[in-house]
Amino acid sequence: MELNRNNDERRTKNFFRSPSSSSTSSHNRSIDNLNNYGNYNYNKSPTISANKIYKVLLLGDSNVGKTCIVQRFCDDFFMDGYISTIGIDFKQKIIDLDVDDEENGTDTIKLQLWDTAGQERFRALTTAYYRGAMAIIVVFDVTNLESFQHIQYWFKNIDENASPHVIRILVANKCDLDHGFRVVERDQARNLAKRLNVAFYECSCKNNLNIQQIFMDLCHNIRNQLAQNENTFKYDNQINSLEIIKHLEENDRKRRDSYQEQEESPFFSSCSNCQNLS
Repeated sequence: MELNRNNDERRTKNFFRSPSSSSTSSHNRSIDNLNNYGNYNYNKSPTISANKIYKVLLLGDSNVGKTCIVQRFCDDFFMDGYISTIGIDFKQKIIDLDVDDEENGTDTIKLQLWDTAGQERFRALTTAYYRGAMAIIVVFDVTNLESFQHIQYWFKNIDENASPHVIRILVANKCDLDHGFRVVERDQARNLAKRLNVAFYECSCKNNLNIQQIFMDLCHNIRNQLAQNENTFKYDNQINSLEIIKHLEENDRKRRDSYQEQEESPFFSSCSNCQNLS
């Protein structure tokens, strides 16, 4: 036990060693990104005023890459490692959507992304966040058959807890790992999406493939649906914003503690081989 404790202390010390060490630059960037993730002033352009707010929820099993998708879209950052989401996390990004009317130019949208934990013990908590979602993205990992087999469970949850008008899409992540790792074929996923009557995308956070396309298409679809009926996404159960911030801050504290306690190798192994550290 003493030996294990000494090894853990040495790994922790090495992980947080001085930035002057050239071999730790990627580690330091990852720590910086984790710190930024806990800063709730997410708008990089605070002087820009968004005239619309779109709420999007990400669902799926643990380790499929939901957080990586959010980070890649919001920060253009890919962390080659894994840390469990505790409960639910939140990021937002200001984007501009072109409009048909040239005089109006663009719509400025504040896109709120709610990144949910996939672990079963958090599922009762996260279903409360389905209400009011304008779109829900269900993510699975093409190298993890179980995550694909659980897709219908997630869509059943959407049917039971979300607005009947919510826009739903299916996303296959880690498609850069086609050779030798992939266990869910593209046609399998496409056929399932067709049966569920939802749009289907493949993406890679590592290669930044289709990430922007997914969210921009989603925003256009939300806007088109709102144009037909602006009351489409009205909902009865408002979530108290102060409770959300309190919950997010507590999640962030737990994440930082967990990040420091884990061994170096699991965090910085390939994202495609993420391990559940919870």
